[in-house]
Amino acid sequence: MIKLFSLKQQKKDGESTPRVGNQKKASAAQLRITKDLNELNLPKTCNTEFPDPDDLLSFKLVICPDEGFYRGGKFTFSFKVGPNYPHEPPKVKCETHVYHPNIDLEGNVCLNILREDWKPVLTVSSIVYGLQYLFLEPNPEDPLNKEAAEVLQNNRRVFEQNVQKAMRGGNVGNVYFERFNSVSRAGLGERLERLPVEHWRVYRQPTTRLKTQKTILTATGELRDKYNLTWTEREPFLSGASTANLRIPLVRLTLTGYNGAKDGLGTPELRTLFLETVCTRYPGTSWIHVYTDGSQNRSTGRAGAGFTAQGLFEGCVPLSTHATNFDAEIKAVSEAAGSVAGLTGPAQRCVFFIDSKSVIQTLTSTDPPSNRLEQETREAVSDLIDSGWQVAYQWVPSHCGIPGNERADALAASSH
Repeated sequence: MIKLFSLKQQKKDGESTPRVGNQKKASAAQLRITKDLNELNLPKTCNTEFPDPDDLLSFKLVICPDEGFYRGGKFTFSFKVGPNYPHEPPKVKCETHVYHPNIDLEGNVCLNILREDWKPVLTVSSIVYGLQYLFLEPNPEDPLNKEAAEVLQNNRRVFEQNVQKAMRGGNVGNVYFERFNSVSRAGLGERLERLPVEHWRVYRQPTTRLKTQKTILTATGELRDKYNLTWTEREPFLSGASTANLRIPLVRLTLTGYNGAKDGLGTPELRTLFLETVCTRYPGTSWIHVYTDGSQNRSTGRAGAGFTAQGLFEGCVPLSTHATNFDAEIKAVSEAAGSVAGLTGPAQRCVFFIDSKSVIQTLTSTDPPSNRLEQETREAVSDLIDSGWQVAYQWVPSHCGIPGNERADALAASSH
């Protein structure tokens, strides 16, 4: 429950002390929003931010989905409460550039309770849960981004790949999505300065600037100065980052007898189908079962990777402060692959149970790797296959009480 100051208590304090000058009385909108915020019980994936603690009519909501297409992302919404609240809904805009059928590139949000379905009895809590649901179940039937809606309707796998590209930073179609991490952007500028390009040595910053934006080196230089960044550890350039010679494991993104989405079944049904899948495809007598997972602590910003394999090995690894949930998921696979390679005895069959379909798709994509961690993970698994191991990636539903997945999740959380 959010703890905010009470306007009623302020009123009592004012009545018990002499009034100095003309004190402005709280408006009906202020009284109502104070009540709404005091009663707001946020889910674990959301938190609020108040740039001005004395102004409750303007605040931000941060949503960090832990499942669905947008798992591992961080999305910030601004709330502007007008004087006619609650008779009119707050003005809500998404400040994060996101690939979503119901959020356009200007941050406008298509949510029915923010338009024709708004009623004075609704509260901020109603909006929070509505926004959260947009990330769990995007609605292609009422789009603001028609291109994203068409992709979602026609090919959910391509839609998920586009979402991950946008969240990592890159082009989706003709639109460039920036990864919203100031330090990561500054790191990009640092790498640009080290590019082995001949004319770069004689490059000079222009004396004038575009009115609409700064150059990349100017922007990253300001970030470096603002955060007092020193590059003691520099990410090396990817050399020969080609997937042409890499071996790809067997990939299974579905469960035996079910090809639908995770939210189409309840937890008991998903757990039963997964156990049936394991017995049918990967019997424990002939396969080594490896569970991997990664997570990020929203309060500290730290991420961790965890992995475990039937008593053969297990471990956890912390990542840097600015690593994402997605980075942690890939790091877990990388560390587990190294542990498998270190097992004594002849090569066998090994299945990695991964609860992120987007991670599986990224690690088996024919596209060049986007960073060093991804490249090293692909190479580690390819080396396993070259050494005689039969390797498979199998999607496992998360938070369904599957012991291996729960253990990997706990190990990842312990390393934050």
